[in-house]
Amino acid sequence: MEHEQPIMVSDRKGHNGISENGIGTTLTAQEKDRPLIADTIVRRLTPLECERLQNFPDNWTALGDWEDSNGKKHKDADSPRYKALGNSIAIPFWFYLLRRISAQYERPATLGSLFDGIGGFPYCWEKCNGEGTALWASEIEEFPMAVTRKHFPNMKHMGDITKIDGYNLPIVDCITGGSPCQDLSVAGKRAGLDGERSGLFMEQVRIVKEMREHDRANGRADYLCRPRFMVWENVPGAFSSNGGKDFQAVLTEIIKIAEPNIPSIPMPGRGGEVG
Repeated sequence: MEHEQPIMVSDRKGHNGISENGIGTTLTAQEKDRPLIADTIVRRLTPLECERLQNFPDNWTALGDWEDSNGKKHKDADSPRYKALGNSIAIPFWFYLLRRISAQYERPATLGSLFDGIGGFPYCWEKCNGEGTALWASEIEEFPMAVTRKHFPNMKHMGDITKIDGYNLPIVDCITGGSPCQDLSVAGKRAGLDGERSGLFMEQVRIVKEMREHDRANGRADYLCRPRFMVWENVPGAFSSNGGKDFQAVLTEIIKIAEPNIPSIPMPGRGGEVG
């Protein structure tokens, strides 16, 4: 059987995707509409193409020269864009989910975004609820924060999640969070929820509990306490970490936000189903 050759793009010198030394070239912005040419050389994706694959708007992470929150100036570079996009979400599914959550309200609903990254969740949320409905975010990496300050100038940045007091946060309808995945990923050492990074999931649970307690203390009925929705995003390895016990713990802790006295849920089956 004949195999199709990989698709390549003509480079700016017309070398059909191959530079003079035989290495595949990178697509430039000016060349994005050039015809595709079959060849056997593979090149890496550009940041723009990564944005398109994840369904972000073009140049979402293109800041040019930028300044961090400490006033330090940084030169334009692709490396922080690759890193930020690699740690971010792909938009289509999460837009679908947040649109369904938003449909539960007859008014624009509000969002708080933990482990915010480059603002994938706020981007989806504001497409559903309108500009300014992503009220606040928590992130500690400077480049992603610079990206979100550009796109969400009115969104408050709350800093390190471990130092946030949920009782004093602006109350929101939904809290999203993609806690660090390294300890759950099959590519890591699989320390699971006991790991320093993936264990930050419990900080998300703490903040949701504190906010709901604050809302209840201000007279809101239990069944209306906010946030009404919590979204947790992570890697497929979360299902199998620690023989499935970590995902069991995640589900148990989330349920206990509303039902503190519930016993641990049964061990999830294959694919995360609860038996």
